[in-house]
Parts: sequence; C-alpha cells; structure tokens
Amino acid sequence: MEQERRASEARLRSILETAPDSIMMVDRAGKILFINRARAPLVTSEVVGRSCFDFVPAESHHRVAAALDRVFTRRMLDEYEVRSAPTPDGESRWYAVRAGPMIEGDRVVAATLCATDVTARRRDEERSRELASRLQKIASQVPGLVFQFKLRPDGTSCMPYASDRLRELFRVSPEDVRDDARKLFAILHPDDYKEITESIRYSASTLHPWQAEFRVKFSDGEVRWFYSNAVPETQPDGSTLWHGFANDISQRRESDRAKAQLEEQLRQSQKVESIGKLAGGVAHDFNNLLTSMMGFIELALTEAGAESSAAEYLAGAMDAARRGAALTQQLLAFARKKMVRPEVLDINEVLQRMGTMIRRLVGENLELTLSLSPTLGKVKVDVGSLEQVIMNLVVNARDAMGESGRITLETRNAFLDDDYCRTHAETHPGEYVVLTVTDTGVGMTPDVQKRVFEPFFTTKPTGEGTGLGLAMCHGIVKQAGGNISFTSAPGQGSTFRVFFPRMIGVTPPQPISIWTPATTTASAGNETVLLVEDEETILRVAREALSALGYRVITAPDGVRAMELIERTLERIDLVITDVVMPQMGGRELATRLAVVQPGIRILFSSGYSENAISADGVLDEGINFLQKPYTPTTLARRVREVLDR
Repeated sequence: MEQERRASEARLRSILETAPDSIMMVDRAGKILFINRARAPLVTSEVVGRSCFDFVPAESHHRVAAALDRVFTRRMLDEYEVRSAPTPDGESRWYAVRAGPMIEGDRVVAATLCATDVTARRRDEERSRELASRLQKIASQVPGLVFQFKLRPDGTSCMPYASDRLRELFRVSPEDVRDDARKLFAILHPDDYKEITESIRYSASTLHPWQAEFRVKFSDGEVRWFYSNAVPETQPDGSTLWHGFANDISQRRESDRAKAQLEEQLRQSQKVESIGKLAGGVAHDFNNLLTSMMGFIELALTEAGAESSAAEYLAGAMDAARRGAALTQQLLAFARKKMVRPEVLDINEVLQRMGTMIRRLVGENLELTLSLSPTLGKVKVDVGSLEQVIMNLVVNARDAMGESGRITLETRNAFLDDDYCRTHAETHPGEYVVLTVTDTGVGMTPDVQKRVFEPFFTTKPTGEGTGLGLAMCHGIVKQAGGNISFTSAPGQGSTFRVFFPRMIGVTPPQPISIWTPATTTASAGNETVLLVEDEETILRVAREALSALGYRVITAPDGVRAMELIERTLERIDLVITDVVMPQMGGRELATRLAVVQPGIRILFSSGYSENAISADGVLDEGINFLQKPYTPTTLARRVREVLDR
C-alpha cells in the first residue's frame, strides 16, 4: 500500500510538474499551500507560504477575494482573468484562473487555483480590437456604406459587417441585418427587386464582381437611388461572401435628370431658333410681295366703281392679302424679328380692358375666372404683343375643352431662384410677374408636349389652325426677356405660365391697345418726301399713293443714290421714308449721314424684317419711327402724316 501510495504521488507530481498551467492550493486567507511551479525568477520554495495576493496588482485583489469566498462559502467553481504583478523589468502577464474547492469530509480545506497564461490571446484580442477600431474609423470617413454580404447555401443571407452609415443610408441598424438581411431586402423598390436578386445569384455562381444601381423605397414613400459594387469569394461552408461599398447617388441621378432636361430644352431651343431664322427670312421677302400686292389692289380699288364686280374681286384679293400679312406677322413674332415698342404697363389693367372680348371669345358654356394680384408689379413689354399672347393662350385653352369647363387667368409676383433656373433653360434669377392661363381640358400627351412651341405644329383638324399660335407666344415672350413654360397631362388640363421681368419703382404710362380702333385718318399734305426703297414695285406704289395726296415725292433705289441726290440738289427734305435692309447702304447708316447734312430731318423706317439693323432683337429705341411691312397706301399716308405732325 505504501508503494502504491508513493507511485500515485509520483504520478500526480509528474502530472502537476508537466502541466502547462500553474496549479496551486490556497487556504481561506489566500496563503499558498502548494504550487506545481513558480514563475521565474521565483522558485517554488519562495512562493509556498506567501499570500496569493502578493502576486496580483492591488486593483485585482477584490476579484481574487470574491472567488475564494465563492469557493469556501458556497463550494462553487469560479472563473476569472487577472493580470500578474509586474516583474522588475516591467513585464506583466495575463492569466485565466479557474478556482474550485478541495473538500475533505464535510468541509473545504483549500481552494485549487489553475492559472492558464492567456497573454498571447489577450494581445491577439487587443490587436483585433485595434484593427476593428481602425476599420470603423476608416469606414466612418468614407462617404458611403462599407459592408460584407453573405449568401448561404440554403438561400438565406446576412451582413456580417456593415459600417454605421447603414443607419443613415438605409434606416436599418447593423444589428438588424447581422444574422438576417431580410429587413434590407424589404425596402428594395418593387420595380428593382427581381433584377437585384437575380444579379446577386449570378455573381455568386460566376464569382464575377457585382455592381448595380437600384432604388429603395422607405415606409414614408421616399425613394432614393444607390450605387453598389462588391467582390465575391467562396467560403469553406459553401457560402458566398461579398466585400463591398454602397453610396447614395440620388443627387447625382437628379442632376443627370436635370442635365438631360436642360439638354433637351437646349435642343428644342436651337431647333426653334433655326426655324425662326428661316421663318424670318421668308417673312422678309413675303412682306415685300404683300406690300406691293396690297398697294396695287388699293390703287385699283380707287379706280374701280364701288358697285362693280371688279371692286368685289379686288376686295376679296385684299382680304386674302391681309390674312397673308397676319401670317407673316406671326412668323416674325415667332422668330423674334417683329418690331416692337415696349412700354411699362400693368398686366392687370390689360386683362381688365380685354375682359369683355375674352369672355365673348370663350363663350357662354365655359366658365372664365380672373384671379388678379392686387400688388402686381409692372412689366416692360409691347402692349400689342402682350394682348396677342393673352388671346392666343385663351383660344388655345378654349379649343382644348368640350362643352363645359373652366379657364382661369391668374397674375402674381414671383422670384425665380438659382435652383429653378438650373432646371429651366434660358432663364435668369430675379423678380418676375407671372401670367398663368389654366384650363380643365383634355391635356397634352408627352409627344405633343415636346413639339408644343414648334411652328406649324397643331393637333387641330386640317384647316382649323395654322400651328403658329403658341410658337408666336414663345417668340414674343422671349423677345421681351421673359420665359414661358407649361405643365400638362392627358385628361388633367394644361397650365401655361408666362414670366415677364418685373420693373421696380416705375410708373407706367397709359398704353395704346391694338384693340382700340385707330382714329387717325389719312390726310393730304404738300411736304417734300424722299422715298428710298430697293424693291421697285413698292417704290412705285408708295410714290403714286403719296403723290395723289399732294406730297412732292423724290425716289431713290438705295442709300448711296439717296445721298448723292441730296448732296447734288441741296433741296430741303421734310421726311425720308427708307427701307432698313438695302444693298450698299442700309437705312440706319443713311439716317446717320442725313442727320449731318440736314440736322433734324425726320426719318420713317420701314421693313418686313429687322436683322438688328435699327434695333436690338427687334426692340425699337425711343424716338424711332417705324412702319411695319406689309402696309397699304392708306396706312402709309396715315403714318406719314403722324410723323410730320408730331
């Protein structure tokens, strides 16, 4: 038995001495009764008999005491980690301690402490925490989301890692998707869900990098755009793990949309501008023809008997010529080449003056509402052109409705900021006066909206519209420095908004309306008039018409011949009527030279197309007398008398 006891002790001693851990027994007070080995430079004999508290820092004494109390009082195991007291060279190590009771009979005679050196593990954990902290700091500086996404073999998914930007961008916490990514898929836009899930499965099967632009739709209805890319790798368990990045691109998408919209507006503007140049050139030649035609017809009417068939035929020809003249005026307005004389005016007063005519035009079956701002600002625009815009917009609204409906004309002040101007081509920030015409008609399809301001485009049946109404409005508003826009949808009516720059601190004079009948009639005269015109037929008609009224008429085919005539004869000229666009010397240069030869001489310009010869974009300067082609002899005589008598 003694031999067996000694053999058993030898085996136990061998186990204790070869065990990688430090094993000791301590009493209730913490005195070390046994230790299998001591940590260098200490030896076992120096450790046995001392207190275990001598080998741990003071801040850990309470934890060791609590473990001993648990063992001796409650006879329970306890586990804790404790750092050893530093050695003379300053080194300190960490130990994971497992404490248990040694029981003899019915009492605990000692506590067995098994201490495992976990310094390396603690250092690895510290390094892992440090790396995780660095990663978190880096991820927090990245503008988007850094993530890991795992697709398991059973089809379920999760996000083992996601930076805190997940909360901000997707309104989901990293904890919500760490084990199950369903909450993330739940906010995918329904229209993008199938495409995204299929692209993920394809990336998993091919291990090709995954990238996509997609939308998410939050519970409050907000939709945001995101771009994401990720690189996949296969895991030992058969899962696919992506390392990726995602960013909110809603602002970029909106910028791209606005850019595309502006580019489309620019293309439309350039197309309209090109057509406008062509229309202006055609109108110039056509106006010369109409001037000759109308002149000869009116002269022929003076020779024909009032009751004759010839007079009736000539009157029909004159009516057709006037319609042609109105058409050329629309072309010039569209091309922004119509001569205008802007005035400072109140749009409310113009609408009120035109109210009766507008109501008659709309008809009794449609409701007309005027909503006029009492504090409306003033604008500078040609009153006749403004009235044409109003009438065309009202007619357009009327034709868009059936037997019933409502047309609303509204005025208000507005400020266009940089954000608005960035999304609307050819607009500038500032104060504006807005005229809005709204109807409850059929509205316009997207295809119609793209062409709404194109000349000769109309949705009306053949013979019921020229397609120049809205094109003319566009040209008039642009020429006045304003902007015209619209909103419409099929079945929801249309709203046209006309923006005119607001004039601040200006009192408007009383404008002369084109709807007010002219009271001035042509009268005779005996003054000397110089006619300068390169179109021979117009020259002939004008000479005969003025000569018949008693004027002494001198003619010249161009500006150079006119100057030679005046310098040779030195005759006093009361009035010069000159075409604006002529070969060799135009009307403006002629007027400048005549002012030197005969200061104060009166000039009456005439043209069917300005080409900036006497104006800036067709806007007449103050003091310039102008007669728009085409004109009749009666109109010419009346205008001559007005200029001479002024």
